[in-house]
Order: sequence, then structure tokens, then C-alpha cells
Amino acid sequence: MAQLQGSHSGYRYDAFWSVQQDTVFWGAVISQDGHVMGRPKGQLQREAIDGDEVEAIRHVVATAIDKNVGVDAEADADQVS
Repeated sequence: MAQLQGSHSGYRYDAFWSVQQDTVFWGAVISQDGHVMGRPKGQLQREAIDGDEVEAIRHVVATAIDKNVGVDAEADADQVS
């Protein structure tokens, strides 16, 4: 399993992924000001990412943040488990 830390649009993220055969399974923990805001996850076909797993993971996590997929922009620490 590989890991990546980064930030996008005021959120911090810890992303991780694993390659199994031709599929990249990924997930991330999105936080803001020390509070977990969401945990998006998904799958990518390895052939669709041109061999650059790190950039592909950055892109899907940034897209999840931008579209609020798995990220609750209105959440506070008591509402997110």
C-alpha cells in the first residue's frame, strides 16, 4: 500500500492506494483545522492512469474535495465518525 499527503482548497488529505491486478483501489482522509471532514474512496483502472499513480490519486482526491464527494464541508467534529 502506498501513501500520499497533500492539500487542496484549504483541506489536508492523507491518501492511500493499493494495486490489485489491473485495478487501483484508493481512499483518503480529508481534514480541515484538525477535524475529519470525509473519507472518499474509489477504484481506478490502471490502464487509464498512464502509469502515474501518484498524480492520478492527487487528481481523484482533489476532484472529490471540489465536488464534495465523501466530504462534508459543513460537518463539525461531533457529526463525523
